[in-house]
Amino acid sequence: MKELFLINDTPANRISYYHILLFLLLLPYDLFFTGLILISFAVHTLLHSKANAWKAVFGGKVLALQAVFLVLLAGTAYAPSIRTAIDDCSRQVSIFVFPLLLGITTLDLRRYRQRLLSVFAAGVTFTILWLFYNAVVLARAEGLPVSGLFSAAFTNQNFSRPIDIHATYLSIYVSVAFIHFLFLLFTQKEKWRRVLCAVCCLVLLGGLLQLASRSVCIATGILVNLAFPWLALKGKMRLYFISASLLVSATLFIIINRTEAFHERYVRDFAEEMGTGRSTSVDEEPRVARWEVAMELVKKRPVLGYGTGSEIPLLRDAYYRNKLFTSYLNSLNAHNEYLSLLIQTGLAGLLVYIAALFYLFRQSLARRDIVFFTCVFLVAIVSVSENILDVNKGIFFYAFFPSFLLFADAKNRKK
Repeated sequence: MKELFLINDTPANRISYYHILLFLLLLPYDLFFTGLILISFAVHTLLHSKANAWKAVFGGKVLALQAVFLVLLAGTAYAPSIRTAIDDCSRQVSIFVFPLLLGITTLDLRRYRQRLLSVFAAGVTFTILWLFYNAVVLARAEGLPVSGLFSAAFTNQNFSRPIDIHATYLSIYVSVAFIHFLFLLFTQKEKWRRVLCAVCCLVLLGGLLQLASRSVCIATGILVNLAFPWLALKGKMRLYFISASLLVSATLFIIINRTEAFHERYVRDFAEEMGTGRSTSVDEEPRVARWEVAMELVKKRPVLGYGTGSEIPLLRDAYYRNKLFTSYLNSLNAHNEYLSLLIQTGLAGLLVYIAALFYLFRQSLARRDIVFFTCVFLVAIVSVSENILDVNKGIFFYAFFPSFLLFADAKNRKK
C-alpha cells in the first residue's frame, strides 16, 4: 500500500501525482473539494509546463476530447438565453481543461496509471462499505431485520443519499473500479493481492446491485461477459471465465427476480419507463413519452438545434402542451444525452459527440485496454438514459477518465 502514496520523482511531479490522487479519492463526494483540486492542479501544471509539451495541445487527441465542449460553446452564439448558455458551458469547462492539463503535465501518466486507478478503485470500495455500514445502522435504529436492507428504503437513490450523489453516477464509478480489480485479479502474482482484489470485487458487485442503476448494470453485464474475456484474457482462461461469469449472471438474475425491491426497480420500473408496463402511480410518466416530446422539437430544427441551454425551457413548454405535468413541474430534461445534443446543437453536435466516442472506442480497442474501453462504453450506454454532460459527476467522469487513459500510454509519453 505504501507505494500508492509514496513515489520517487521530482518535487513538481510528486505534487501533480498527489493532485490527481486526491481528485480521484474525493470524486464521489462533494463537488467543492474536486473543484478546488482541479483549480490547484491547473495552476501547478501551467506553472511547471515546458514549451515542447504544448505541441500536444494542437494534436487530434486533445481536439477529440474537447470536441463536444467546443460544439456547445459554439451553440451559445444562437442560444435563446446567453446567460443560461454561459452557465452551462462554465459547468462543462472541465471537458476543455482536463485534456489540456493531462497533455502538458510533466508527470509520466503511464508510469503511475496503475497506482492511480488502484487508489480510485480502493476509494470507491471504501465508499460502498461505508454506505452499507450506514444502511445497517439505520436499519437497526428502525428495528428492521437484515432483509430490510434489500427493501426500497435502502436501494437506488436511498442508498447513495448519505453522500449526496446520484445513484447512476456512483454506479459508473463502481463499475470502473470493479473492472479494474477484476483485471488485477488475473494479473497479480501475490496470492494475498488476488484475495484482496476478489474481496473488493464482491463488495463492489454488491454495491452495484444495491444502487440499482439499470443502465450501468446492463453495461457492466455486457462488459464482464463479453468485453473483459475478449480484451483481457486468452486461451482456455477466456472460456473458463465466460462460463463462470454466465453462471454468476444467472444467479444474480434469480436474486433480482426473487427480491421484491430489486424486481420492482429492475423489471417493473423499467417496463414503466419504456411505456410497456402499467404504472403504479398516476404521477409517473414514462421516459419514452419525454423522448417523443423531445423528438418533436428536434424535427423543427434538426441541423443546428436551438442553441446551448435551450433544452429545459423548450421541453417545459412542450411538456405542458402534451399534458406531462409531472415532467413540467420538475423541469425534467430529456434524460438522454443524444437527444439533449440534438435539441441544443442539432445533428452537427450529435455527430461530433458520436465521432468523439468512436475515436475513443478505436483507441481503447487498438490497445486492448479493458479499463479504457469500460469508461467509453459506460459513457455511451448511460448517455441513452441520462444527460451525462449536464451533471457535475458525469461531466468530471467524461472529462477526466478518457483523457487520463488516452495520455497514459507509452506512445504518447517521452521518457
